[in-house]
Amino acid sequence: MDSLFKQLQFVRGNTISFVKNLSMDVVGYHPEGFNNNIHWNYGHILTSNEMLLFKLAGKEYKHEDKFTFFKGGTKPSGWEGEVTSIEELTLALQEQEQRILETFNDCLDQPLAHPFNLGSRLPLETVRDALTFCIYHEGLHQGSIGSLLKVANVQKG
Repeated sequence: MDSLFKQLQFVRGNTISFVKNLSMDVVGYHPEGFNNNIHWNYGHILTSNEMLLFKLAGKEYKHEDKFTFFKGGTKPSGWEGEVTSIEELTLALQEQEQRILETFNDCLDQPLAHPFNLGSRLPLETVRDALTFCIYHEGLHQGSIGSLLKVANVQKG
């Protein structure tokens, strides 16, 4: 197994363990000074991996129904309708991890069907490029989740 997949498993395990067993008050808490809450960050990880990995690779992607809630530029204050629960997101994130391992096991160095530039400095040209960025991006959102959790614990007592 490529070490990149081991990193994915490590990061994804941490992401899920951060959010597991948190109350809805905490995951939905949106403190002043933050763009989003824990719930949004958790769902955004799922959504962004579908778009930045599966879609760019030209593979079947899932969870398109969640894009309206969790894609970049959205906020919980704009949510309308029934938002995907944390439990559903956890199952989807676990399933996504398995699909990544199965779908891309033997093709990390293949060119993406739809190469993409993240600004002018980071082209995503191969599956490996996209997966590497997704792992980095998930770590950024883990940091946001951790910060939100600290603020929630201090402010909510």
